[in-house]
Amino acid sequence: MQSHDLLEHVRSVFVRMTRYPDEVVVADADLEQDLGIDSVKRGEILATLRADFGLPDALKATPDELRTVASVSDFLSRTISARPGAAPRNGDAGGGGHAEAARHANGHGEAARHAGYANGHGEPARHASGHAEPAGYANGHVEPARHANGHAEPARHANGHVEPARYANGHAEPARHANGHAEPARHANGHVEPARYANGHVEPARYANGHAEPARHAPAARAALAGKTVLVTGSSRGLGRAIATKLGRAGARVVVNSFHSRDDGEAVADEICAAGGDAVHVWGSVANVAHIDKLFETIERDVGELHHFVNNASNGRFGPLEQTTPEHWELAFRTNVIGYHQCALRAARLMERRGGGRIVALSSNGSSRYLEHFGAMGAVKAAVESLTRALAVELAPRNVQVNCVSAGPIYGHVTSNYPDHERILPYWESRTPGGRLCTEEDVADAVLLLLSDGARMINGATLTVDGGGSLCI
Repeated sequence: MQSHDLLEHVRSVFVRMTRYPDEVVVADADLEQDLGIDSVKRGEILATLRADFGLPDALKATPDELRTVASVSDFLSRTISARPGAAPRNGDAGGGGHAEAARHANGHGEAARHAGYANGHGEPARHASGHAEPAGYANGHVEPARHANGHAEPARHANGHVEPARYANGHAEPARHANGHAEPARHANGHVEPARYANGHVEPARYANGHAEPARHAPAARAALAGKTVLVTGSSRGLGRAIATKLGRAGARVVVNSFHSRDDGEAVADEICAAGGDAVHVWGSVANVAHIDKLFETIERDVGELHHFVNNASNGRFGPLEQTTPEHWELAFRTNVIGYHQCALRAARLMERRGGGRIVALSSNGSSRYLEHFGAMGAVKAAVESLTRALAVELAPRNVQVNCVSAGPIYGHVTSNYPDHERILPYWESRTPGGRLCTEEDVADAVLLLLSDGARMINGATLTVDGGGSLCI
């Protein structure tokens, strides 16, 4: 097999298995930094390539041999040279015939809620009727065509109509509670939330039914961001996911963004829609300016507006400063500071068209005090807070308010992966008044607060949300 054909075959496998845009999977793309492919996904891709060429399962590669798409191809070329006759078992030397199928492996042409510029032609795969954006706007509803083929999310559209459960009766999502199937776990008394909806009053009994946090799912909370479109970067898991789902419940149309896991990002968008909200997913890294450009081009073209932006995406290394390399610093600043700056400028341009908007950045109370293993990230987050204050002043003429939420250690994804967390977590709890840390939901509530109308005169502020932990740590 010629080297060019081998490279194209390798590219086609990457595109098929990641569903990343073809134009992103270039020869010199770094698997981790440019494509967000972790060791698990690398292993899956290598296993597929081994099977394609009939290579032994025991074949291993070093990280350097799998650093870029081209290096993977070179590794295979060397391996195949030692095994005459090895060739792709599917007979597709170049992989070109699979490029489009690879990008739309779910068989449904990337339904409109998954807006990640997938086929290199302005996303026609998401608009299968041949018209411009029919999936999102043709019938007056928000992206009904996402569910019109009978396969995507059938549980929500089982009668063949477009989102009847959410809109058919003319009220805001009552159908989710009127058919006896949606959200039964939250209505254990056999009635359809009568205390909150049936009597025409707003949440008269939201604290009387013994369930946790009923007010978070109530009509008044839903109205907080009704008609607003919000981008939440890094929202496929952890705190970002909690923020995205919180804003979806508050009535916002959420642009979910992910980089390291497209599947997880799409799952969050699906979750928001399944709960009666509205969401789209756009893939891309905020550490890559080309990705940022494409992200906002996609929002402008396919979503059409942006009112608020939540800068949640983060990357960096936890550990002693002696073990922090220049590469660690560069990645952390490129993601947390440069990415924030570049996204904020592009978001502000779209917000200005709508009369203004809000930007909320996520930081940490480690920005102003010492936390073990957080030295490098503390410096990076201090830069985020400083940048927030500068943006607040410079974007004010556009009626864009910029604030920051500084969170302490929180229960959830990040804390569970923190170095030596089994020892450190109890210490943090012991130094926090009340003896417990915040949850991801607690921080998401603070973000919602800063996006609400009641925060219209808060600008350039850093809101600490740590249960008082920073007073004692």
